[in-house]
Amino acid sequence: MRTFTHNNKGDTILDRDGDRILFTFIGNTFTMEEQDHMEFPVPQDDLFEMLGDYFDAGKHADIFDELTIPGQDALWDALFWMNERNIKL
Repeated sequence: MRTFTHNNKGDTILDRDGDRILFTFIGNTFTMEEQDHMEFPVPQDDLFEMLGDYFDAGKHADIFDELTIPGQDALWDALFWMNERNIKL
């Protein structure tokens, strides 16, 4: 499991469960209520590429439109950070 900071320390969590990537974004750190939670049954590199396609060309809207805008941004930041450092879950 990896935690990241988007708006508040540790508000973004990426984890692997078998072949799935689990994403959690906690939008309200006062109540610790999950704002976004989603499972992705694709490899990390594919998820990063799909999210980039979503931002660039609107592809995969059926998946990523379910996330809030801060959640989308937090997922992108976490995947980008790991990609830049060649870190795999």
